[in-house]
Amino acid sequence: MALLFGLALLLTACGGGGDDTPGAGDPSPAAPTAGVAPTPEEEPAGQPVILGPEPVAFDFTEDGRLFFNLRQLGEIRWIDLNTWDPEAPLGRGNLFATEEVWSGNECGLLGMAVDPEFATNGYIYVYSTQLESAEEGVGQPLVIRYTDVDGVGTDRTIIVGDLPLTNPKICAHVGGNLHFGPDGYLYLSIGNNERKGTAADLSSPLGKILRFDKADGSAAPDNPFADQADADPRIFAYGLRNPFDFAFHPVTGKIYSGDNGPGNCDELNLIEAGMNYGVPGSLPAPETETCLGLGGVDPIYLFALPGTEPEELPSNVAPAGATFLSGGVYPGLGDGLLYCEFLTGFLRYFEFAGPDQDEVARDLVLIDDCHFNVGIDREGIIYYSQNDKIYRLPPELLPEPR
Repeated sequence: MALLFGLALLLTACGGGGDDTPGAGDPSPAAPTAGVAPTPEEEPAGQPVILGPEPVAFDFTEDGRLFFNLRQLGEIRWIDLNTWDPEAPLGRGNLFATEEVWSGNECGLLGMAVDPEFATNGYIYVYSTQLESAEEGVGQPLVIRYTDVDGVGTDRTIIVGDLPLTNPKICAHVGGNLHFGPDGYLYLSIGNNERKGTAADLSSPLGKILRFDKADGSAAPDNPFADQADADPRIFAYGLRNPFDFAFHPVTGKIYSGDNGPGNCDELNLIEAGMNYGVPGSLPAPETETCLGLGGVDPIYLFALPGTEPEELPSNVAPAGATFLSGGVYPGLGDGLLYCEFLTGFLRYFEFAGPDQDEVARDLVLIDDCHFNVGIDREGIIYYSQNDKIYRLPPELLPEPR
């Protein structure tokens, strides 16, 4: 049975289910109450900034605004951090635009990216599953661009509109998030849609990280399969089950991406152009003793619940939002990757070493109430989200890492 994440936003992404399930009798992680993430044992560490159901993605503009998505409502909203009052009652901020979304299971309004040239073009991009047929229970994944005019989204333009419809059996493994790379291209993570074999199929965009032009969604001309006749030219890397989020290293520009396993083997991968990350070969049967060496490029790190090993069933943590923290803002922390774990609430911090930055030198838990997403504002301050709030975490509120 597939698991629920928020109303299934990410637990399905990490648990077994659909065509990828090794067997109907395989054990699955126990799901928390539908509709909510696990409740932290203590009060959240940060300052609440906005109130709204399932703020799964957010980004910052150069003029000091925080834009965010509300998954089920299909609402894109913003607040001005320049005038934000931490003592004022919490609200949802200003409505920017509304998408008519299919929000069953993991679907809805998902990824968001602010254009690097926002100051001159006002562009905001979102990744959404538009309602295609409520009767059939399917949505159309889209990458959409809006233009900000006085705080309102205008000129709605579909940049990518030809992705496969969501699986009518269960809307799962749709990914995903949307980020600009240092090369100026848009990158999109998208899962295998609970359709077996698609992750390894270069003719399908499913189970991939895609790279394309922000203007019209066309493939970057130097993509690794751009000249292969039977391949989707937008593919940058493949063989992924459900890579919900990813982040670019601020110095090397390399991509670090989580991938949710089928009850075990939650991965952190160092993504390279044209490489295969092993799905379905890396989906082990319950008796498999290792998550490594099963086909494709091995992960550089394996997540696991406290007290378990990555090979155990269940051991999923459901890696969700990711971003890089630059050193100098938080005492004792350098340039490192931040990753939210949905099931534990851990905001995990990684520092890397080695000539390829593929060795984990430090692995710390900063807080235990980050369930959806994490981001860094223009001043280097951490923001993170859970069920119904986005929080600000300045250095003075960061607990002692463990």
